[in-house]
Amino acid sequence: MSRRGPRFRGRVAVAVLAAAVATTPLLAGCGTTQAGAAAIVGDHRITVDEVQTATEQLKGLVQDPTQITQELVLGWLIANPYAVQVASEHGKGVSRADALTFFQQAHFTNSAGGSTPSESAISAVQSAYALQLLAGGQTDPTTAKKAVDEILADLKNAKVRVNPRYGTFDYVWNEQTQSFTLSPRKDAWLATPSPSAVQPAGQPSPSSS
Repeated sequence: MSRRGPRFRGRVAVAVLAAAVATTPLLAGCGTTQAGAAAIVGDHRITVDEVQTATEQLKGLVQDPTQITQELVLGWLIANPYAVQVASEHGKGVSRADALTFFQQAHFTNSAGGSTPSESAISAVQSAYALQLLAGGQTDPTTAKKAVDEILADLKNAKVRVNPRYGTFDYVWNEQTQSFTLSPRKDAWLATPSPSAVQPAGQPSPSSS
């Protein structure tokens, strides 16, 4: 077992729950992605199935499953390689074995009755843990900002495209959720009617006077 096992379990639990508590379901957004993709980051494709599977598996690790949304998990998957790399450069590396330890300690069981989580679920927890170590409450604010800015710079350079069903990736760090945010699309067909279109029946319009 990793020497960081006990501390890892507590910190990841905090990261997962803190991020989930303030996250609300986000729908739709702009951008172009390949069919079946939830997001494309650089040349890496994150599939809808990977997001859905990881979300369901993480729901089984927390007391309130409704707090773990696909949008929250997708944010972790988008950030994964960059958050992990920056954490390593700052001396706070998180391996996939570290993330897997969390599932083992939580006595995880997958839908087939096995004990092995999906690769996408491992990636999501790995990201959550790395981000918690880099920018959690125990980290100096200046150091945390520097680490977050490095990750954001990498994400901007890679370019993130998100399936409209999940929203748009804002390249913004949310301290409350300890994650990167996705924003919902404002549907054009929900146009706000003009004042003349909603005036009471029987009232003449200005042009009719």
